[in-house]
Amino acid sequence: MKKESKTAMDFIGVEENALMDFQFALLDAMKEKGISQVELAERLGVTRARVSQLLSSEANPTIKLVGRALSILDLKADYCPVRKPEMKRPVMDGKSDSDRGFAMMACQVREATRAWGRSTGPANENYAECLEYEAA
Repeated sequence: MKKESKTAMDFIGVEENALMDFQFALLDAMKEKGISQVELAERLGVTRARVSQLLSSEANPTIKLVGRALSILDLKADYCPVRKPEMKRPVMDGKSDSDRGFAMMACQVREATRAWGRSTGPANENYAECLEYEAA
């Protein structure tokens, strides 16, 4: 079976998740070690503005800067195969179309709640999986 080639649009989510995973890891480590953005900037040899940019949604750090930041904060980037979740369809035997609609609406509300930060779940699913994996 031939693999589909990915388009630029396919990579947007991957890029954003990688950036957020990195940023959450930095923020968690900085908080744990009591390191401010100013101190991190000094240790990295960059300006405080560069660290602020590194933690923004517009960040596009070089792999060298990522490596330095990880090293300073005693973090390590692990590269492992992607585990793709199985898509399971809910069993709705004997349910009417309105019941199905309600179930779909409930799922959408749950996801929207999580997205807007009103959930106790992790802020970033990918980063949370990594933490659970490391802890095991």
